[in-house]
Amino acid sequence: MKLLYNINKVIIGINLILIVIPFFALLFMTITGIVQVISYLVVLTMWKRTDPSTRKYLSMYPFLVGLSLGILYIGTDTSYAIAMCIAAILAIGFLFILKKQKDLPSKITTDEL
Repeated sequence: MKLLYNINKVIIGINLILIVIPFFALLFMTITGIVQVISYLVVLTMWKRTDPSTRKYLSMYPFLVGLSLGILYIGTDTSYAIAMCIAAILAIGFLFILKKQKDLPSKITTDEL
């Protein structure tokens, strides 16, 4: 989990630096989204090790990503801006979820099975 957190922290940091040049920030937001979806899938494989208090947020994540993509599919300038704002909020929110999870043990003990 620490590795996922560190990767996502660097990716979001780069995206925040690229805000100076909005075009590059928007392009890099696509990479941020891909990395975060892959990170989410990795977290799903460790579902039993996740903190029960964050499982609710992790289970809402794919629906919120789908909502963002659905709004993006509308294709107007306003929907694009709304989808990008939702994506940015999701990225930062997912980073905080990973921060909470990063200190969990990386191996399952026999007591947890």
